[in-house]
Amino acid sequence: MEKVDTTESRNNGKMDKTQRRQRQWENREGEQNRETTYTREGQRHIVHIFTLTFHFLMESNDLSPP
Repeated sequence: MEKVDTTESRNNGKMDKTQRRQRQWENREGEQNRETTYTREGQRHIVHIFTLTFHFLMESNDLSPP
């Protein structure tokens, strides 16, 4: 089995600048996607809880005049 000559092997296992930038960019993109998904999910939960609480309070405290 012959050894494949890649940029990484030529640089003794170190990534060159473009590879490093690409890796950093991918990592940053992943973090952003995770944050966005989390906040969207969080907002949905908050709205849901607020709606349920509001309906429960309106049902339990009938605000119509006696």
